[in-house]
Amino acid sequence: MRYRREDESGDYTFGQGDNTFLIDSPEAVAQAVKTRFELWRGQWFLDLTEGTPYIQSVLGKQRSDVYILANRYSLHDCYPDRRLEKA
Repeated sequence: MRYRREDESGDYTFGQGDNTFLIDSPEAVAQAVKTRFELWRGQWFLDLTEGTPYIQSVLGKQRSDVYILANRYSLHDCYPDRRLEKA
């Protein structure tokens, strides 16, 4: 797993060689999960199907299992080769 490191303000870092990336570390996983939850479905202009479907499936819904399922699918998109266990 390889993710570009973010600075204190949340911007991606550039020009620092390998120090610019988080590689196979807990920090890389944390950043992958964080950025996945921050991306709302329809927000990224290159692929409107990417992101967590907060507006479509989560906000205003009374059932918590819908929220859990939407987040599980969103995380599965981050890690398609891993099986996500039921919480």
